[in-house]
Amino acid sequence: MHLENRVLSSVLDYASKFYKRMSSLVFFSANSIQVQMNISQSSWIKCRDWMAFALSHHIIMGIYLLILRNFLPQVVPDFEWQHYFMRVFIVHIIYIIISYFIRITRYPPGPPPMAVFGNSPFVNILTPEQTFLEYREIYGPIFTLHLSQPTIILAEYKTIQEALVKNGQQTSGRSSAESFVLFTGDRLNGDGVILAMRQKWKDMRHEISRFMNKWYGAPMDELVLHHTRCLEQELAKIAETKSLIDLRDPLAGAIANVIQQITIGRNYMYQDQEFQTQLRDINAVVKEIMTAEVFFVNCYPWLRYLPEGILRKWTNYKRSGFRLQQWFRTILEEHHVNRHQGDFMSHMIDLQESKQEQFRDLSIILTCGDMWTGGMETTVTTLRWGIIYLLNNPEVQAKCQMEILDVFGNDIPDMGKMNQTPYVRATLSEIQRLANVLPWAIPHKTIEECNIGGYDIPVNTEIIPALGAVLFDPNVFESPKQFKPERFLDEEGKYRVMEEFRPFGLGPRVCLGERIARTELYLIFASLLQNFRFYLNRGDPIPVAERVIGGITAPPKPYATRVEYLGNRLIN
Repeated sequence: MHLENRVLSSVLDYASKFYKRMSSLVFFSANSIQVQMNISQSSWIKCRDWMAFALSHHIIMGIYLLILRNFLPQVVPDFEWQHYFMRVFIVHIIYIIISYFIRITRYPPGPPPMAVFGNSPFVNILTPEQTFLEYREIYGPIFTLHLSQPTIILAEYKTIQEALVKNGQQTSGRSSAESFVLFTGDRLNGDGVILAMRQKWKDMRHEISRFMNKWYGAPMDELVLHHTRCLEQELAKIAETKSLIDLRDPLAGAIANVIQQITIGRNYMYQDQEFQTQLRDINAVVKEIMTAEVFFVNCYPWLRYLPEGILRKWTNYKRSGFRLQQWFRTILEEHHVNRHQGDFMSHMIDLQESKQEQFRDLSIILTCGDMWTGGMETTVTTLRWGIIYLLNNPEVQAKCQMEILDVFGNDIPDMGKMNQTPYVRATLSEIQRLANVLPWAIPHKTIEECNIGGYDIPVNTEIIPALGAVLFDPNVFESPKQFKPERFLDEEGKYRVMEEFRPFGLGPRVCLGERIARTELYLIFASLLQNFRFYLNRGDPIPVAERVIGGITAPPKPYATRVEYLGNRLIN
């Protein structure tokens, strides 16, 4: 049995490596082949997709032939492989034809899918928005990619708006992929808030909104500023050493404590071992969900029942997720005994006991996990990108600091004067646009049939609203790959609201934490620039604004900066 597991593990590991190598080969060879053949990018992409489609099915037929010719004759006496091969060949051809007609009649147009892998190898996992824009040039603003299942990609703002606003209720479902059902246990309605659907989602979203109304305004500002002061004290100590520092850990500590205070009424010292364990588990869940092994499990759900250890990344994803659930379950049990005041978990327990709403313990646990994970990782990643752009554009940093000092002087920044700092707001918006920390967005699913862009979309169809493609759309943002805060300023130097700039989404499922995130980003960014300068010495490695594979989020490559304390405001 152990030998069989090792063999199966090796086969699946090889498949994962093959998937990664094929993806790398595609993007490495594409430019050189395109140049040699002297054809347009769109023509090359169409040619590449059809060649891959044909090759993949040719390989499948080769596997059939290998089994029928070399394996079965040893098991079955007098086995005539030629006769059976023709049957298999005909059945496979019929399958391809039927699949093709189902695809063109049920879904918008798109590239032909490879056998087993679908279109996944041709989607750049680091910059999917660029792949979506390339396919948009060929198939239009709405097209179909075969990922773990047929998925509708919306790659233009008007199309996304039509889907998420006009058809907001019809497209308010969430994916039922195995990687999600694993934790929710409810394939029909999901659970928590991010993955919940239908009435369960409406009830939980209503309670979160009702609870958060108590925090918005002064209480939220005070909470964020309190933890910002703790962050500033730590940076002041680092500044004294004049050494290079990776800011990820200090930023994560400050932002995580804001979210934890709201959700579970707790604060941790960053060095706390329990806190470090939770951060590692969050990082594992966010990272492993985009791996090839998890992709295979979503495509072929029976793989989840294999013995643990065969799919190592899937096992790590599963264990980390369940450890987080158990941590929140322990805190929930403590809350039942010793109730905190003012945190979300206590609010939900009060509802349980008053029997006004029937929320399961698992729903509360998953919702707290959603709020913590979603509220921390995206904000930390955005601020890390922000420091990179400031290091590479010191004139922008200086201009932001000048505006902050003109408006706030030595006073603590506050949200009430945010509109008086248009350049700081523009810089933050440009950081969010270029960072595009959720390049894949969170997939939606149709819970009713609807019409989008002239196409009738069947029920239970996954939809990816590619807002990241809009952020890099040259028709919306001129020179979209350039860092240019001025694009968010009008002719009078006032902040310009752009309808297409929607980093938090739109429609009924717009991010519930938008107001928290905006408060955190502005107050932390303004406070740090008021008191610190981020710089590099000659000879220090210059950070490159490039992504690494970070899972569902898009973090920058690790980098370090030096910090100078300016002393514009007393830190205590």
